[in-house]
Amino acid sequence: MINQMPSGSKISFHYFNSQQFRIHGIFYRPESSIKALAIFTHGYTSCLHDLLKWGERLQMLGIASFIFDLPGHYLGKSSEVTNFLNFTQDSWKIFENAYLFCCQQLKNEGDNVPLILGGHSLGSLLAFKAAQSKIFKTKNKLFVGVGAWMNTSEDNHLFEDKFYEKTLTLRAQYVCPELNPANVFSWIKNEKEKLSLTGEKIYLLTGLDDVVAGGVGAEKFKELMLKLNNQVYLERPNHLSHHRPELAAPHLAALLKKFLEGKNIF
Repeated sequence: MINQMPSGSKISFHYFNSQQFRIHGIFYRPESSIKALAIFTHGYTSCLHDLLKWGERLQMLGIASFIFDLPGHYLGKSSEVTNFLNFTQDSWKIFENAYLFCCQQLKNEGDNVPLILGGHSLGSLLAFKAAQSKIFKTKNKLFVGVGAWMNTSEDNHLFEDKFYEKTLTLRAQYVCPELNPANVFSWIKNEKEKLSLTGEKIYLLTGLDDVVAGGVGAEKFKELMLKLNNQVYLERPNHLSHHRPELAAPHLAALLKKFLEGKNIF
């Protein structure tokens, strides 16, 4: 289904297959020529609704974008996860299939434009894991991580914090049983420690008021990415709560505008 926006730009709603998952997403196509292609996904227990403002702001810059619901997240429209191992092995591959889907939508327009891969929290981790894909190796690309952090002794992991443990008793009901917090947070912690992307450009955005990732964990994640020989820029706005990723839209748009203009942001 396609909706025409007042400016002449278009948004369209789609489903596509990725391994055993049926994925739902929204494609934002600018009215003018395509300057870049971005693919994003959301954080744990949420849905693509968190990122609508990202797609809207980037569309104004001439950036086509595709945002998708992760499987097993009941607030979204993608398929169920019946085996946690399937999610751990294949969830990052959705970025591959989303890219191939976007190429079909754009035909030749998206072949030689910069590629932006990213997301919020869990979504950013999956984007970073997608760096291992052969499909993306030769692309001029930028990785975006909003609310990304490393677990440290100073910043307890979410599930180890009593307040968030109680909160997640409720929020865990927004995901399927296989994606329960005990499974997911242990896996996330291990995957962050095993990240191997190197030689990439990475933009990190974490609010100083982000009680999940806003402490030294954000700085630790930047340090890890630098140690892996990446170019990293960490922006720390005063107000960007972990549970309000839509507030990242103007910061993301401003950074990507500089990126498209060829300005050095690192």
